[in-house]
Amino acid sequence: MSEALTVLASPKPFLGEFARIQERALESWRRIHPSVELILYGNCPGVKEAAARHGASHVPTIGSSASGAPLFDAIARHAKEQARHERHIYLNADILLPPDLLARIALVPAVRCLISGERIDLAQDVQWDPSLNWQMQFDHLSRSGRAQPHGKTGMDYFIFPRGLWDGLQELIVGRGGYDNALLAFCLRRQIPVVDATPAVAILHQWHGFSHVPGGRAEVRQGQEAQLNRARHDLACAPPDIADADWVLGCDGLRAGDCRGDRLRALVVRLRYRYSLKLLSLCVHVLWKSSHSTAARIRSPS
Repeated sequence: MSEALTVLASPKPFLGEFARIQERALESWRRIHPSVELILYGNCPGVKEAAARHGASHVPTIGSSASGAPLFDAIARHAKEQARHERHIYLNADILLPPDLLARIALVPAVRCLISGERIDLAQDVQWDPSLNWQMQFDHLSRSGRAQPHGKTGMDYFIFPRGLWDGLQELIVGRGGYDNALLAFCLRRQIPVVDATPAVAILHQWHGFSHVPGGRAEVRQGQEAQLNRARHDLACAPPDIADADWVLGCDGLRAGDCRGDRLRALVVRLRYRYSLKLLSLCVHVLWKSSHSTAARIRSPS
């Protein structure tokens, strides 16, 4: 998979801490391939100017929610019609991409699938320099404990072919449930999901939530987050990257196993593959009970 990607993003305002981290992110995106295409969506302060600095296309007007948050389905439709490359990546504008991204995912066949993975969180004091050696910086931060895996819910990038999201309902970017909804869409349509966590180090720069009135709570549990979850039917066992069909390691693909959690794998398969909601709910109760019992056993008396 040597073809360059089209990178899609809807940045926050280029103000304060967000200006610094988003500039570093865009610089890292430019380094993944000489022919990479960048498309920035939205009309937040500074986005137009950042697009000009980094040779990106700027789409100031895109479908958005009542709060002004962009809609993923609108971005996907635009990219389907206008993007230069067949393979796209949508990611948050605080994410640093490794320069060898394409080489690392080359073992995934060029088929209709979704590639995502866990992000690695950088500590608040980290000042990443995209012009310096990526691996040396990452190794140093890992050894010092300032680069830590987020966990299976930390999905901040999505690689997919043109047209994959045809039929996706309205989905608000940057609100709770948005990443789960993308995986649920694929699972329901038998589109393979690949977990690239073991093979790809995707770095997330620390930031606060001052860009959203109500902060972190509004992002994760506010009205628009609830709307995402209701619209995409995520009330039970919203899928995360551990539910992927395949796992990409440095030596190739292997079948996913929900990281050894068989009951969880069954819940997800019943609900999202086969739409057996009542049966999946029964198994989900059993799964929750088993985890509660295991936690009690592990806890000290």
